[in-house]
Amino acid sequence: MTCPARGSRRSCGRPRRLPGPGSRRGALHFAEVHAGRQDRVASLANLCQAVLAVGQGRLAAAGEWVLNEKRLTERAGLGSVQDQLRRPDQDLGTLVSGVRAALELRDDVWMGA
Repeated sequence: MTCPARGSRRSCGRPRRLPGPGSRRGALHFAEVHAGRQDRVASLANLCQAVLAVGQGRLAAAGEWVLNEKRLTERAGLGSVQDQLRRPDQDLGTLVSGVRAALELRDDVWMGA
């Protein structure tokens, strides 16, 4: 895969501002709001959006070019979150809390190292 901005294979360089945290926070907020209303579909959709935003951000920070979401969660080290989302019978509030905890950005990439 070639980075359209630079023309090089699989490396677009490290971005100045990492994508993901803003959209992650918004998606998690709305997932929680919808969970409070027991709107399972809207809550799950926002949780999935948050996971994809964090995955895109992690891979961008690592200089990996991603064209689509195929295997994005595994490549970004978020397989455990995907496992949580596979249990549709879980209480929505518990699920939102678990995904929020799993997506906290505490690794070196997000801490500015």
